Amino acid sequence: MSPAPGALRSQTRKQEECEKIYLLNARIAGWISCRLNVNASEDKPNFFQKNISNNKTLR
Repeated sequence: MSPAPGALRSQTRKQEECEKIYLLNARIAGWISCRLNVNASEDKPNFFQKNISNNKTLR
């Protein structure tokens, strides 16, 4: 027994929606990890040094 054409179509539409959401999430995740890599590749000691000096000036 094959499902009704309408049911099959809505199933395909659902799958397409899921794929769109998945691709969007993948794009966002890719962007975030890219930003994290950029931040990580920057001079770490320099970054921490900046934070320490900022903390001293705040006190």
